Amino acid sequence: FMITVKKNDFGKISTILHGSDFIHEKKVYLRLLDISGEFCLPKVITSESRFVFVSAGSGITPVVSMLRHLCRNEYIRHDGIPVAKLIYSVRSVRDIIFEKELSDLLKTGT
Repeated sequence: FMITVKKNDFGKISTILHGSDFIHEKKVYLRLLDISGEFCLPKVITSESRFVFVSAGSGITPVVSMLRHLCRNEYIRHDGIPVAKLIYSVRSVRDIIFEKELSDLLKTGT
């Protein structure tokens, strides 16, 4: 599984997870709760399929996963038209998670 934790200097958990003592531990145990909501693409994607993803902050994590899938399977463009659009809100440019990957996807679709 992949989780994304943005460091917040005032956050208790993010400070622990980003702390050097925690990172160097050999074993990390996290208690995960059941997934809520639906964070998946439809089982069937056709040439007519179009997607609009709306995300904010660390909520980009499942969206990036779906965008990766679309790119790997060459669904990202159909006849030169993007099949996916992303509306992503953050407080400032510094808060963009996966900035380089999103930029690469925007430029090349890969």
